[in-house]
Amino acid sequence: MNYLIAGLGNPGKKYHGTRHNVGFTMVDELASRWQGTDFTASNQAEALVSEAMVDGRKILLAKPQTFMNNSGDAIAALASYFNIPAEHVLVIYDDVDLSLGKQRLAVGRGTGGHKGLQSVIDRLARKDFLRLRVGISPSDEEGNVLKQKVPGKGINPFVMSRFSSEELVKLEAQYDVIEDALTTWVRDGVEPAMNVIN
Repeated sequence: MNYLIAGLGNPGKKYHGTRHNVGFTMVDELASRWQGTDFTASNQAEALVSEAMVDGRKILLAKPQTFMNNSGDAIAALASYFNIPAEHVLVIYDDVDLSLGKQRLAVGRGTGGHKGLQSVIDRLARKDFLRLRVGISPSDEEGNVLKQKVPGKGINPFVMSRFSSEELVKLEAQYDVIEDALTTWVRDGVEPAMNVIN
């Protein structure tokens, strides 16, 4: 394997299609577009994996089955087993600070309070891997993110909710640019990919 692209989420039907599982959604979409193999249980980590080819490079697509806050266990195990360097690891995850329909590609940022991403940093023992933040929050007419906190419960009820049909249209409208950016990353590197998507 040359590259590892992992989407963050929680396993099980209870969480399927929730905002917090948008990483799984994006990895599923990439597997479909890149004609990847069916997702199967990995022998190397607690994850479902698919193999695809992009521009002659082997890509391992992964959905950790460890639950969100322990995502790093599976990602670190896969990267180690296949000897994939950090610069060839990409993690896709939900971001409540970005409005739905927006995404950002970056290297070496902080976690923004995302516990799944913190787990990846802890287990890889480094921050210099690529991250794709996918916006999941509604916004006002000026594009400002509308915080969805519930008194006493924070953002958990919101991130565990599902997208409306109108929101799904916005989410799906990102698929082409995300595929283009990640194909560019594999072929040409990080900077050209950022020019495509940011």
